[in-house]
Amino acid sequence: TLNTPDNKKVNIPNSYLSNTSTINYTSNGIRRIDIKVSISNNIDTKRIKEKLLYIANNTPLVLKDQPINVVLCDYDTTSQTLYVRVWCRSEDYMKIYYDMNENIKYEIDREFINFKG
Repeated sequence: TLNTPDNKKVNIPNSYLSNTSTINYTSNGIRRIDIKVSISNNIDTKRIKEKLLYIANNTPLVLKDQPINVVLCDYDTTSQTLYVRVWCRSEDYMKIYYDMNENIKYEIDREFINFKG
């Protein structure tokens, strides 16, 4: 029996667990957060990467002794997709994830045009 973060009780039969892999999100103590950011191709990649790095480096609870990266992972004729990758304590994951998403959206809306989302 497990309790979910939103307080649902889940009963999992032993037979299911013995035939399935499980993921423990908290056992290692820290986790990497990957935030996907898709924007128009007419926004300068270097400029948006600098802005995203600034946001990541200034987000409370992000582990500054771990790598902080912004990488271009995909592009086509109209858009580019970057990932912001930061590390955090497992218990801070959701707070940082939501805070960073909100700050990224705010900053892109404020500074750049044609935000694809």
